[in-house]
Amino acid sequence: IKQKALDAKKEVAGLEKDIRDVEGTIENKRSYIGKMKTLQSNTRKNEEYQKCIQEVEKTEAAIDELENAELELMERLETAKESLAQKIFKVQDSQKEMEEILARFDRTAETDKQLLDNLTAERADLAAAIPEDSLGEYERMTKSKGVPVIVPMDEKGHCGGCHMVVTDNARMKVLGGHETVYCDNCHRILH
Repeated sequence: IKQKALDAKKEVAGLEKDIRDVEGTIENKRSYIGKMKTLQSNTRKNEEYQKCIQEVEKTEAAIDELENAELELMERLETAKESLAQKIFKVQDSQKEMEEILARFDRTAETDKQLLDNLTAERADLAAAIPEDSLGEYERMTKSKGVPVIVPMDEKGHCGGCHMVVTDNARMKVLGGHETVYCDNCHRILH
């Protein structure tokens, strides 16, 4: 959107330059007509007099064409200015929308930071209640296997991590719930 607005601005500037160029050319031709009329009034020969008249008429016709071209350029300029104004409005509208989105992201980031701080504090409290050797093993497994390290065993005896069938012995220990049981395949902790 911003690029379209810049292109529209360049178009307006180009049209304004073209209008100035046409106006300059018209002014030069009017000066030329003045010189021809002066020459015409000073000439004594009929042939030179007629050439001056023809030159003035030809130059006036060229001025008419240039003035028509200037009017067309002015109409195009008005249209281009309206288009530029609309594009500038869209850019400003997009910028406001972007600022609102960034503000929402900032608020979300602050909320997420607060949530992370709360979860970190809660994790620290929970970790304090776990024996140090078990916590160390959990941390080591988290680094090597990723999360989750503790997975459920479904009713058919499948591991919730690798989805392989757990041995009958491991299944009985999980159902007993009195000791830490590891999956024979992926070595995650089953519950």
